[in-house]
Amino acid sequence: YRHSHTLSLTVVLLCLLPVSLLNAGIFYWVLTALSSLVGTLKERGQTEKLVLFERLWKFLKWTLAAATFTLLFQIFNHTKSITERWKHQWLFSDGISHTLFLLVLAAMMYLWAPHK
Repeated sequence: YRHSHTLSLTVVLLCLLPVSLLNAGIFYWVLTALSSLVGTLKERGQTEKLVLFERLWKFLKWTLAAATFTLLFQIFNHTKSITERWKHQWLFSDGISHTLFLLVLAAMMYLWAPHK
């Protein structure tokens, strides 16, 4: 190769960390608001809504764990050469984040669907 196609770990971290910190801030904001809402629902004894929001809480925690694992694997994957990682690059840059968004949307649609 004429030019090197690998990025240093510093460049990768400088690119991924701001977006990751923004995502972490949004997740923190949502999860603290949801935690406060769950506490309020417990105090008021609204069990049906409480179950709904506790399920959402659990699903969002699993989503956060999957996103964190993906970020760590993406950082690890950037240390490899481009010839080894180009095949799966789309999966980490777009595929998993879009899939997680779709799963959260589907879970919320299911949780808020009218039930008998």
